[in-house]
Amino acid sequence: MTKGLKIRKSGRVVFDSTLAVGGVCLGIVAITGTASVYSFPAFSTGHTPIVLFSDGAVRSTWQYDEVMGYPRFTFPATAVAPNTRTSAGIYLK
Repeated sequence: MTKGLKIRKSGRVVFDSTLAVGGVCLGIVAITGTASVYSFPAFSTGHTPIVLFSDGAVRSTWQYDEVMGYPRFTFPATAVAPNTRTSAGIYLK
């Protein structure tokens, strides 16, 4: 039996770690509704950014740039219920 992580949204698989290739996880971050910026100056540019939310839903319209010469992910403030809290994995492929 293959072991891995599958994230589903409404019964549809939106991520399957057994099919993922060539990516590196930069971190797991909390998505709380407040604006956040995550920068990774130790990493080079030219990669494909990937953000996976733990519940399979897109909780924020994140943005990615390399303007500073390194990867930077920006999560704007969003309107969420006070008790709503989820996490997201930030990856580069």
